[in-house]
Amino acid sequence: MKMNEFNFSFSVATLLVITILMMSCEKNDLDNCNTIQENLFSQLYVDSAYLEIEGNLYDPEIIWGNVDVYLSAFERMQSHLKFKDNHLYWDFERASDIKVSENIYNYVIDNWKSKNEMINAGTHKLMFSERGDYNVIPILDEKLSRASSPELPVFREVLWFGQHRDNMIKLSRIWSYYGPDRKVDYTNLNKVIDIPNSGFHGDGAGDVSIRGEGTTAKGGYWGYYCCNACAFNKADKYGCYFNEMAGWNHREELNTFYEIIQNVSILPLITLRNRRIFEVYGY
Repeated sequence: MKMNEFNFSFSVATLLVITILMMSCEKNDLDNCNTIQENLFSQLYVDSAYLEIEGNLYDPEIIWGNVDVYLSAFERMQSHLKFKDNHLYWDFERASDIKVSENIYNYVIDNWKSKNEMINAGTHKLMFSERGDYNVIPILDEKLSRASSPELPVFREVLWFGQHRDNMIKLSRIWSYYGPDRKVDYTNLNKVIDIPNSGFHGDGAGDVSIRGEGTTAKGGYWGYYCCNACAFNKADKYGCYFNEMAGWNHREELNTFYEIIQNVSILPLITLRNRRIFEVYGY
């Protein structure tokens, strides 16, 4: 993966659209602004390139290895993400509508649908940050949290290069705090993992990451992958905005069960493969 300063900003074309929209909105009401926005974004990508990634995007090596393409597609799709009745919705129906490959389309849409399902279940709520970004966060039950949730460690986990079983245990512990098993507020990855002192290294798939795999005593496969999404941020290489946890997901693909903690761009910060096989059948 090659990414100049890990640039998550909008493209020049997108910024131009936003500028035109802001100028237009000075003379129009909100409904007209929404119409103008839809028309402008539609014009923006009519002639844009078809964006495609080959492979399973739930494999972190695949999505991080093609992160430039993924982020371009994600920004294109997110430009059509709207909010109504405290839910997420979007104004396109097919991957061909926005010129992205089916697997990118399905990856993003499946995650958006999962967020709506959590809102419908009453366990999560839609929130907006001061930056204007959205997040779907757990609704914490204080009594339940005090009674059943483990106390969060005051130290940060250190992941050692090559110590795959120990790293898997530590990342599984983090999943138990921030995945669906517990109701704990999201935080920055660098607040739970001591990234500067861990064995993260450049490997061409995430550029600064740590990963490993193994088999249980019964021969079952398991693995982990953790990526520092701030690697190219000059101001903060470890605790920047893109290492903020913003959700979780799980998925079964070809006999591998993925459990994922994601950032604001639905990129995987932590991916566990077959965690329960690892825990039940021995290390």
